[in-house]
Formats: sequence, C-alpha cells, structure tokens
Amino acid sequence: MEAISCCELLGAQLHLALNGADKEETLSAKMRPLFPRALIINAGEYKEKTRDQIRSSGYVIDTLEAALWAVWNTDNFKDAILLAANLADDADSVAATAGQIAGALYGVSGMPEEWAKNVAWSEHIQGLAQQLFERAPLQDPLDESIGG
Repeated sequence: MEAISCCELLGAQLHLALNGADKEETLSAKMRPLFPRALIINAGEYKEKTRDQIRSSGYVIDTLEAALWAVWNTDNFKDAILLAANLADDADSVAATAGQIAGALYGVSGMPEEWAKNVAWSEHIQGLAQQLFERAPLQDPLDESIGG
C-alpha cells in the first residue's frame, strides 16, 4: 500500500508541474489519503534533511524521498539528475524518478541539449508524452494544497 500511496503522490506532483505549477507549489503538501510514511514525504520533511539523512535503498519510500530531495535542493534539470544519481545505492531508480519530476518542472527546454538529443527513440517518446498530456484532465480535485 505504501507503493500505491507514493505513486498517487508522485502522480499529483507531476500533474501540477505539467500544468505550470512552480517547484514550491508542485512540492507543497497535498490533501491526499496516504499511508503513514508517504504522509511524512507529503508533509515535506525531506526538505529539511541533510544528504546523510537521505536513503536511496530502492525501496519506494526511500526512492521517492531521495528524488524529491534532489529536486528540492537544486534549481535545474541537470543538477537534480546529477545529485540524485550521485546518492549511490539504487541511483538509477532515484535519478529516473527525479528526472520525471524535474522534467515536468523544467520541460524539454530545461534539459541539457546534449542529453536530450542522445535519448533513444526521442521523437517517439515525445509523441507519446504529448498524447498522454492531451488526454489528461485539466484539473485534479485533490490538487489542493493543505495550506490553502
């Protein structure tokens, strides 16, 4: 159930970012029915943690927290991915998750050009992403922040 809670939280954050929310709004606490450890992530506890307090074990809770921590502590796509990848342990999962969040926040134009042009099947992936975006609802009734 924690995995489902984390997926719901990540989905809500991606929805906000893809619809133009800034980092602060995207990563603010949401009104969501979540399980306890996901609630702690939702509350933003990771924002106050140091590198030594972040675990990147590959467990869904640790992966999401580490990815959010990396995005929170950087201000662009490249730095978020590099910080996430250099956490060690299950770096590929953490960097992939951070990449989803940072990509939604900063868009393709925020990615280093040399990285974007080397993605296999880039045009196909961009086409699929555009189709998904066009089919997504404009609003999620649960997107309200806890603070208002």
